[in-house]
Amino acid sequence: MLEAQCRHEPVAWITLPSSTFFPPDAAAGGIDLESLAIVCARDADTAARAANQLVRSGGFGLVVIDLGPKPAPSGFFERGGEGGSVYASIPMPLQTRLVGLAQKNDTAVVVLTEKPAHAGSLGSLVSLRAEVRRSSTGGRIELEVLKDKRRGPGQVHQETCRGPAGMC
Repeated sequence: MLEAQCRHEPVAWITLPSSTFFPPDAAAGGIDLESLAIVCARDADTAARAANQLVRSGGFGLVVIDLGPKPAPSGFFERGGEGGSVYASIPMPLQTRLVGLAQKNDTAVVVLTEKPAHAGSLGSLVSLRAEVRRSSTGGRIELEVLKDKRRGPGQVHQETCRGPAGMC
């Protein structure tokens, strides 16, 4: 988000009630909250449809869909995982539409989910899938690329980040 804002590209964040988005943390990380559009959706279906409208508008350089952890068990677009776990999903026709609109309008669409690596991605249209792990000590995070249609999987990126107050 910060990189997009530094390029003067409008950014939208679509969040669900189960999301962990916390504006003060974003502001502490340098995000300009006054220029960040935040959409609160009730479920994954509504979030995906909101993203469709935002990307269709052509007014955003980045649209983040934060599906968060296991959503409330009311949405039509939820997939079962191993052991009966339920993870948010976006239906393939809507993913196809989002990909086409994103390419047409030069918009990056990022979908955040919280699930284990073995649970699989949203589908075959996902071009980059990564798993993020946080070290138990300090603010070190590791991002491992599980799928990358351009470069192939396997890249690992490590970085030390300042977490929210009280979390470090």
